[in-house]
Amino acid sequence: MRASDVERDRVVEALSEHAASGRLTLAELEERAERALHAKTHAELEALTRDLPAEISAPKNRRKARSWFVA
Repeated sequence: MRASDVERDRVVEALSEHAASGRLTLAELEERAERALHAKTHAELEALTRDLPAEISAPKNRRKARSWFVA
């Protein structure tokens, strides 16, 4: 079945989150994102995330973002 722009964008977003979690290197992210944006079918998109977990979780040792107020 043909993939839509929204589906391609979702895969790129998921790949970015996996890279942020340390599962993909920057080079792997760039390669897979480019392939996702050129994918024509669902099978092509599924192949890009087949080796990654379905659930994306942030690393547990990340610090919480701080807010700063400057007067």
